Amino acid sequence: MNTFNIDKHLQMIERELGVFYRQFHHFERVIKEWKIVFGRVDDTLRKATQARVTSPNGDELVSETFTQELVFAEDKVFIFEWDIVLAFYELQQRKVSPQKINLLPYLPFIDTTQLNFEQKENQQPYLPVILLDAHEVLQTHIVLNGNHRMVEAYQKGKLSINGYYIKDLSHLRWMTSDKMQAMYEFLSDMRMIDWVITNQGSHIKHNSLYEKLFISKLYPKLKEKGER
Repeated sequence: MNTFNIDKHLQMIERELGVFYRQFHHFERVIKEWKIVFGRVDDTLRKATQARVTSPNGDELVSETFTQELVFAEDKVFIFEWDIVLAFYELQQRKVSPQKINLLPYLPFIDTTQLNFEQKENQQPYLPVILLDAHEVLQTHIVLNGNHRMVEAYQKGKLSINGYYIKDLSHLRWMTSDKMQAMYEFLSDMRMIDWVITNQGSHIKHNSLYEKLFISKLYPKLKEKGER
């Protein structure tokens, strides 16, 4: 699980879309630095956070995660996993308030594999609805928690539901391994490079873009530790 090779990934992209990345004159530098990061990043899975809550079954320890697959060529899969309880704790600590989420735009992103209306014990309404905007990187929205409630609300004629809609990158801290976070940041950098070498972003100076990439923040830390 979570095997990833940068060179093979770029070869796949070049076969499908051409060598447009090469137009970004920091490209080789970015790839070299990301290889160092992936060579050093910890891929150990962290145990999901447990919380003691009052549920329909009484007072119990609850642990909940959500996984999202990213499929590459040749059936290679990378798995992202978020710790929902940790997410809820942090949202509470940051005093982030739930907001009204319009249901209709996000129903296509419901994970139907998570839906089982016959087994109520698998549903956890005591954990909040959390919707993640991962469109720029994973090209999707992700319902981290609340799939059942969003579908049930729509079936009852409601057009909105209260929950947390996360548009920033605070969700990276909720991932269950450093490698998952690094992978998300790598993909974000590649998306930004995609954008800057199109007509939409061609006015941006390449040096300015490099300073905005995740790798520009990560690589200096590696050099401070003596990594070359």
